[in-house]
Amino acid sequence: MKLADDFYQRIQDRVRARLSEDQLDGLIVTVPGDVAYLIGFFYAVTERPVYLWFGRDGSRFALLPELDAEYAAAQGVHADIRTYFEYPGVRTPEQHLADELAKSGTPLARIGVSGALTIGARAALVDALPASSFIRTRILSDLRLRKEPEEIELHRQAAEVCDEMLGAGRALIEGALRSGGPLPTEGDLAREVIGFGTDRMYERYSHVIYTTKLAGDSCTRGRMRHVRTGCPADADSRSATR
Repeated sequence: MKLADDFYQRIQDRVRARLSEDQLDGLIVTVPGDVAYLIGFFYAVTERPVYLWFGRDGSRFALLPELDAEYAAAQGVHADIRTYFEYPGVRTPEQHLADELAKSGTPLARIGVSGALTIGARAALVDALPASSFIRTRILSDLRLRKEPEEIELHRQAAEVCDEMLGAGRALIEGALRSGGPLPTEGDLAREVIGFGTDRMYERYSHVIYTTKLAGDSCTRGRMRHVRTGCPADADSRSATR
């Protein structure tokens, strides 16, 4: 199951309404979960930043490292895709962002940012956009508190997989007790549970996107038959599609 286009249209309309209410020209979105919520782009965090611009005037684009452009296009993201070639490069990603915003001609006096924006990233944005004021806003975090019916259905499916994963861990312990052998270690349980969850995701869905860790550091110790850079998306994910 994948969220339909009208889901993102509804969310984006609500964000624009809030931007008008708060007299903000737009948002610069940097939190991966917020990016996924707003345009349907799921990605793993690296040293190469992703910036999503979402303007009150209807302008919107995701600025990505060139390496992620094909990956984003394959997901059918609900925003234009702009890229910078490499990181750190001669020009910073924030300078590239300023270039793209200048091309769009959108107003930039008051820009909303998440409270999760790091001090370093904020300083880089201030340097790149010195004429703009950056206002901390809860627009996206407030909207995400109330789930749409489509999101609730995906939460239900994610909970089913999680329940099955817990069952796999319990079965491993029960098998050890019946055999009289040594009990599984924490690492053994992590490999079994995460590996089982990975298998179930691939059995249930045709399109599994790896983003961030599923359950702490144990994710990096998953079964080797599924060699990936991350773990299946968690219960708040909209990344698994049938």
